[in-house]
Amino acid sequence: MINENSSPYLKIVTRFKNLVIQPKKECPEILLVNEEMNDTLTTYILPLIGFASIATFFKHTLYPNEFIWDFALKNAAITFIAYFVGLMSAFYVIKLFSRTNSHSIFFLAAYSSGFIYIIGIVTELIPDLYIFYILSLYNLVVVWNFTFLIFKENSHQLKVIYFIVFSVCINVFPEVISRILYFFTKL
Repeated sequence: MINENSSPYLKIVTRFKNLVIQPKKECPEILLVNEEMNDTLTTYILPLIGFASIATFFKHTLYPNEFIWDFALKNAAITFIAYFVGLMSAFYVIKLFSRTNSHSIFFLAAYSSGFIYIIGIVTELIPDLYIFYILSLYNLVVVWNFTFLIFKENSHQLKVIYFIVFSVCINVFPEVISRILYFFTKL
């Protein structure tokens, strides 16, 4: 359980730690939280996306040992846009596909995406650890737990189909959007 009086950044760390260590226990607690989607955005998602963008900026300011501000700013902006638009796109596709409670679907998309953002921060700051990006696939465990909680009345086969669609949306959308943005900024 997260202490409501603790700092916002400690809440992010605690939530992420709980999702890693005990996702079966944390996912139901997240769904029971009486929190608006905007609160989740401002207290969990946007700080993580912001840190990822800052990490991207720092990485690219020192790109080939000199300061290239426009290159760094462009890459930081692309990171921010790709993560945010990827999250919202995944949320709306999942919402259209499942036609269930928007609140639960947003939590599924938001908290599952946190793994991608945190691994992105680490790999931007320490590029030699790029192999760690594979750890972001741990979000599949979180997607699995959320899917089976949210759709507990549905058949097992339908839950598996939802899981596959949701996992693809959450993991692929940010990368596709990033590639599209890089393509158009190189024109």
